[in-house]
Amino acid sequence: MAVDEALAMRASIIVEGTWRNASVPMNGIANAAQHGHHVHAVVLAVPPEQSRLGTADRYYEAVKSGDAARWTPSSAHDQAVASLPSTVRAVAGDERVSRFTVMNRAGEVLFDQDGWTPDRADAAVSAFQRGTARSWTSAEANEWLRRYEQLRGMHEQHTPNHPDARATWTQLGTHDHGVVTRHLDEAQHREQMQRIRQAASPGSMRERIARAQREGPYVAPPTTAYDPRRQQGRDRGRGR
Repeated sequence: MAVDEALAMRASIIVEGTWRNASVPMNGIANAAQHGHHVHAVVLAVPPEQSRLGTADRYYEAVKSGDAARWTPSSAHDQAVASLPSTVRAVAGDERVSRFTVMNRAGEVLFDQDGWTPDRADAAVSAFQRGTARSWTSAEANEWLRRYEQLRGMHEQHTPNHPDARATWTQLGTHDHGVVTRHLDEAQHREQMQRIRQAASPGSMRERIARAQREGPYVAPPTTAYDPRRQQGRDRGRGR
């Protein structure tokens, strides 16, 4: 493997992963330490409402550009969200990790410690959880809602009958949408609630159903299929 060859050559490398399964980064840490490498672990603290919409964003943008598109099942995303705090604790608590950093998507450092101490794991988990549960700015909430509307249109065009896509969009449109709108100011919140009522009107629903019927059933191309064995490889080489 390329990683093993790079470690043997003592080359500096970056390995990206979801950290959904703690054994994957822990095995990587053990392998790097065995070859005498300095290990710096970095985790992104992302609110789950942002990361869930991000999985849809990557898929539909790939479809739009004609690239190979692979749908991330909602179960895989939710498993990663649920597993991350324990994985952060395991990685930050490992003495072979020389430095541990928690950042957000904006690049702001929420926690950074060079050197192991007995309380590093607790501090890292606390910073990570604060980052994922933080309050949003009104601008962030508006941007999420703007992108949500754009991607929902792409869902209705490309994946209206895809079972897992429907499950993801149900979560996005109910729980996640409600969480995000709470971060709007009062006037914006009223405006958003009015838009939701209009979208739920019988006429709007009939129009969406008719569009889906005209386009026919959605048949997912092979690149959208979820294979747990392939996902394990993604854990080793890709991030959320």
